[in-house]
Amino acid sequence: MSEQSRFVIVWFIASLVTVFITMQLTSASYVDGQYLPVGQDSFYHARRILDAVASGHLYQFDPFMHVPEGDWVSWPWMYDLVLAKVVRLVLQVTGSGNPVVILMHLPPLLAVAAVGLVVGICAELRLPAPLAMVASLCFALHAYTEYHFGVGSLDHHGTEQIATLGAVWLGLRWFGEPASAVRAIALGLWLGLAMGVHTGLFMLQLPLLAAVCLAWAAGTGLPPRSARWFVAGLLAGTLLVLLPAGTFWSTRFVVYYLSWLQLYVSACTCAVVVFISRSSFSQKRMLQLAALGAALAVPLLSAVAFSRGFLSGDLAAIAGIDEIHSPYAIAREPSGLRRINQIYTLLVWTAPVAWLASVAMAWRDRKGPRVYFWVASVFGLTLLPLQLRMASFGIYYLYLPALVLAGEAMNRWPRAAPALWVAVVGSLIAAYYPTVRYQLFGGNLPAAEVQYATLRPLIPVLRKACAADPGVVLAEPGDGHLVRYFTNCSVIANNFRVTPLDVAKIRESEALISMPIETVRQRAPQVKYVIARLVAPIESPNPVLYKQLLTSASRPPGVDALAELTVTHPDGRAEKFLGVYRLAPTAH
Repeated sequence: MSEQSRFVIVWFIASLVTVFITMQLTSASYVDGQYLPVGQDSFYHARRILDAVASGHLYQFDPFMHVPEGDWVSWPWMYDLVLAKVVRLVLQVTGSGNPVVILMHLPPLLAVAAVGLVVGICAELRLPAPLAMVASLCFALHAYTEYHFGVGSLDHHGTEQIATLGAVWLGLRWFGEPASAVRAIALGLWLGLAMGVHTGLFMLQLPLLAAVCLAWAAGTGLPPRSARWFVAGLLAGTLLVLLPAGTFWSTRFVVYYLSWLQLYVSACTCAVVVFISRSSFSQKRMLQLAALGAALAVPLLSAVAFSRGFLSGDLAAIAGIDEIHSPYAIAREPSGLRRINQIYTLLVWTAPVAWLASVAMAWRDRKGPRVYFWVASVFGLTLLPLQLRMASFGIYYLYLPALVLAGEAMNRWPRAAPALWVAVVGSLIAAYYPTVRYQLFGGNLPAAEVQYATLRPLIPVLRKACAADPGVVLAEPGDGHLVRYFTNCSVIANNFRVTPLDVAKIRESEALISMPIETVRQRAPQVKYVIARLVAPIESPNPVLYKQLLTSASRPPGVDALAELTVTHPDGRAEKFLGVYRLAPTAH
């Protein structure tokens, strides 16, 4: 059997395991006889995709959020549009079907592609098929694979994983055959198109630049012809993403929208690649390249100022978002250590060692094709501890560097191979035990979302009210995507927190719910519905509006209770904690 056939078998077996794991999220997605998105942001992706399936058009500007202004959707158009096209294709081929059911089962299929990329990376690294199988199973059994590719997991993080893995695979192929025009243009095109998944994925160009510079310093330059094909691919991919984007056709130069910034970054990457391909390394050339890089970085400084606050978690409006916190910081919280061990596996504590090893190996292999892998590993392991959200860039390097080094050791000392196999497999079993035992097969909240789980009984009431009389819903930002998915009402704020207007609308919403009903009527006469939640026991601080609606002895005039939920305490005292209310129009 050929080596290629062995890798195909590895892909097939690992895909079966991966699909089995991702299907475990069905318990969160299939609720009350219907399939639901899983996760807060998945609700908005699903709403946008299903609207595109129905209309054939994907909106980039949403007038139903951030009312009364409306706003551009900060997520790029490409990911949602491609999924909408796939759903429409399945409907056309089958002649019938439920678009919601089709859509919710697309993420496990994407997982199969992700596994294929892991296998492809192992093949490019010249790992034997058994080690490729271990790497693929490490991917399949990781909690983030279930989170990002499970049934209903429509958030774009899974596709970010595919974009990252694809960049590594194609990069290894180009570095393995630098003169290949096909491999050069494929990598460039991929890096350009990646920004159609998330505006910040221009970051994937950084490992390439670092690897190119390191190889150049070691005397291994890029063939000029191949470099030109890479430039053509990168610019073509970037323009294919940017030209259909409404936000591009303005003077914006920002990170959080598709804008001229992404084109500028790609142009900078092209400039560096062309410079290196046309010159041999010397101290003078190195200083010239450093000066070029410094000059090109100046326009980016102000553009990334707001996003620095998101990355550091300094913005007050995002402080409560789980995904922006460091896994190591979460581990210091009560029961946080167990949570991080289950999500990341115990390998998370070996990340500093893997980072140091990758730095050393990048220096050792700077003249070979593996330099790109080691630089990408350093890049991913640098991002990994910053935030939970950065897992898409670094989780593979918790195990791939160790497997590469183990493969080298087995080749060098064949007699020690059995002992090394025992050490590798035993270590991985121990590292993955918390994840497999406690994380992958446990019960799940409906939609894996606390906001939905609590609001769930009242959603039919709000949906019916909005169908009969659409209007603006005032609620917590965490309810915004739920309102948009289940109803045709509008919201002031939602879970988008990456642009200045996102933050301003969150503050506006929080300010309104801290006011009495009379003031809300004056400040926001467009509000027709209110979702009120007691977020703490009644004797503790709660938003003024919520307390007024839920705990007042008599309801304020002009307010109708559409539905209310009550909890009975052990002492027999009943307390309302959640309600949907309609505000009668104010008299003028």
